[in-house]
Amino acid sequence: MGEIPAGTLVGAIGLKGPDVSRFIVSDYEREAGYWIGKPYWGLGLASEALSALIESGPTKLGVTKSWATHATDNERSHRVMVRCGLTPIRVDKAVEFPLIGVVRDEAVLAIDLRSAQSRA
Repeated sequence: MGEIPAGTLVGAIGLKGPDVSRFIVSDYEREAGYWIGKPYWGLGLASEALSALIESGPTKLGVTKSWATHATDNERSHRVMVRCGLTPIRVDKAVEFPLIGVVRDEAVLAIDLRSAQSRA
């Protein structure tokens, strides 16, 4: 794929707060979520976006810990998350996603941003 034209929607990334995440136990934690359109897979866009979100969390939002999940059969997302410093915590079995009508096992990962900052 050549250069992506400016203004092209290739995906999205965001943070969930304590009101919508099942992991967060403090006001200083967030859960990251993202998607990348299939034509743009393998270009490093998810890694770039997640890294930027994680790096800006402590300084711009006061976030001390970030969580993220992926379907256990999604090795690409697993590699992105690990590359960005998240560590596998557990696998949640049979998680229901009623909006898309699926039940799947989900890997849960996290990063303590206080210790990540001290290593930087």
